[in-house]
Amino acid sequence: CDLRRGGRSRQQGVSRRPSALPRRPCKKQTMASPQQQGYFAAHNVRSAGMGPSSPSDQLHVSLHLMPRAHSMDVDNDPRFSAPTVLSKRLGAFYIISIAAVFFLNLAVGQMFFLMPSINLETYQGIASLVGTLFMCSVFIAHLCAIVVFAQQLYMTYRLETSGPSGFEMAKSFYLNPNVVTMRHVAVKCFLHYGIPVFVASTSCMVFTHMLDHGLFRLAIPVCTLFFAVTFLLVFINQTHTSIFMDKYHMVTAQQAPLNEHMYTYSSRPRAGGWFGNLDI
Repeated sequence: CDLRRGGRSRQQGVSRRPSALPRRPCKKQTMASPQQQGYFAAHNVRSAGMGPSSPSDQLHVSLHLMPRAHSMDVDNDPRFSAPTVLSKRLGAFYIISIAAVFFLNLAVGQMFFLMPSINLETYQGIASLVGTLFMCSVFIAHLCAIVVFAQQLYMTYRLETSGPSGFEMAKSFYLNPNVVTMRHVAVKCFLHYGIPVFVASTSCMVFTHMLDHGLFRLAIPVCTLFFAVTFLLVFINQTHTSIFMDKYHMVTAQQAPLNEHMYTYSSRPRAGGWFGNLDI
């Protein structure tokens, strides 16, 4: 290093005075051996998630016949653990899906209870047929709700944790018109149809069971009570829905002027002062 500096200074015609401080010798650059280069390359590939770390991480031969599986990258972003509006909404659907599983099991049990007594020649057999049809429809409605909620919970959380722009992607998936329509239909299948019809079909089961024990006069008021509860549940659902939509439209109407005002101030001006358009 000293020789190079001295030679360069002599070529430029500048005399250099010897320095009293000792010169630090130049470090000799050594090349890594092929074994070391291969080790570092494999280490970088494994740390970046671009390849298998060992033969055991390779896909087994018997699993090549299975459907293709590709997992997203796992990035430890601290924003994933922060609560968001999307996660709070998904928590409500998680509760509905658990309740739908519970009613699904009850519907299957009552279906098999009513099927053996189906007979179109007696009142008991007709009640069993009506109750079985109701329970079949409740089973299908709750099953559709469970499938929709399970798919949307899984895919939304997977998109939200996919990377730095995961929340935006999860938001676009959550607000997709097709996804929104299926989600609203699933909620209506559970709240507006599944629960009231389940109570009505339960009245048919109670009516059949009482006729088996010869309690015809007692079965009529009990079934009437169950049908009254069914209409009460429909009224409760309609009342909650109407109040919710009223409050929702009120909130959107109050936020509209503020959103327009903020959009006006946040938009870029088209003409600026004496200097024209300053694109800064």
